[in-house]
Amino acid sequence: ADSNVPARHGFAEITSGSDTHTRYTSMFADEATVRRMAYLNQELDCVSADNCVPSLACDNSDFVDHSIANCMVLNAAPAYFDGGLIRLDRPGVYAFISTRNNAFGVQTQKGLLIVQAWKLSFIIGGSIGGFVLIVLIVLLLRWWIGANAEAGKAQGPLSQGFLYGTNACFDLLENSVLFRHPYTIALLIACCALWAVGYWQALDDGDPAPFYPYAKGHGRCLDILCNLIFLPVLRNLSSWLRTTPMGRVLPVDDNLYFHKLIGLLVAFSFTGHITFHYIDFIWHSTTGSGKTLISQLFMNWTGISGHLILLCMTLMMLTGIEKFRRQRWGIPLTKFKFSGHSLFVRIHKLWAVLLVLLWSHSTAFWQYSLFAVVLLVIDKLIGRLRGRKQVEMVAAHMPARDVLHITMRPTNGRRFKFQAGQYLFLHC
Repeated sequence: ADSNVPARHGFAEITSGSDTHTRYTSMFADEATVRRMAYLNQELDCVSADNCVPSLACDNSDFVDHSIANCMVLNAAPAYFDGGLIRLDRPGVYAFISTRNNAFGVQTQKGLLIVQAWKLSFIIGGSIGGFVLIVLIVLLLRWWIGANAEAGKAQGPLSQGFLYGTNACFDLLENSVLFRHPYTIALLIACCALWAVGYWQALDDGDPAPFYPYAKGHGRCLDILCNLIFLPVLRNLSSWLRTTPMGRVLPVDDNLYFHKLIGLLVAFSFTGHITFHYIDFIWHSTTGSGKTLISQLFMNWTGISGHLILLCMTLMMLTGIEKFRRQRWGIPLTKFKFSGHSLFVRIHKLWAVLLVLLWSHSTAFWQYSLFAVVLLVIDKLIGRLRGRKQVEMVAAHMPARDVLHITMRPTNGRRFKFQAGQYLFLHC
């Protein structure tokens, strides 16, 4: 409509009968714009009282809304509608064809309507630009104060307080978990880039739901993160990498930290993916396709598999909490007891079920999981083959209350060369 007022989404409709009613939703477009674009102010051709359709003819009078002047404005607009639905649900470029021109002939004219979510872009761009500007100002002030100090100028209490405060902030950032390793920052930046790629690719998928691209952005992050989460816990691979020059570059000693970090990112992305999809399901049931909420959630395999994935991930994350793993429980009136750690180990074996569900839920997930699954299978096979080798226990004692010293010797004259960082699994 108005190029200075980009519409996010809006629609209007004409009801049957003699009265014309407007129903519209818009974040940026006003009612007059929607009414003009929908060509609501037309005459009605009525066969009967309950059977009226908009007329394609304009009124000859200049004192009514559907005058010739108004029709000429309509036909000169970037888009033209003979009444009905206007759906500008997502940013993008929309192509329209008008069946009438200003001369009211039968020629067609084409137009493009550009829809921009400028508020979202302004907020994101302004936040990033403001953060960069603040950092630059802080660095320039620190440089200026340092230059004055080298020139022998006395520093006032304000300058000293500024240096003390910024030094404390920089020390806090350097010692924080976020800066524990540069790979942490790289992973967060990669997640933001993946979300942006998934968002822009979803704009052309054809789903009119307003938050569909946001859900797909989180889904693209999950495609990568749900495969990346396996790599830090491939112990045989980590032990081998530690003996190579790559061990000096890759964070092989922080494998559990990165496994937990990726797990938190998975939880965040999955929450966003589900939330935006639920909002779109409600939109479809009330405004869009008209499908009921239950049919969208549970009457198709995508919805069923999505909820099963949610269940598996929730169980795995809850049992992975350290406080849970240190708990012990017993069944009343019985001697049976079990620990949180044993439950954690058993629940985490759902990773195989989770992979199958992800393959069937997302059409593109298998493409991202090929490399990770191959490494996972190789690592498990190496562990199984090594676990079949027999060893002989030489001695065992407890030098301290919480320390167990075990001396073992490989049988059949097999050689064993221990290297730092290797894992030992005891089959008891």
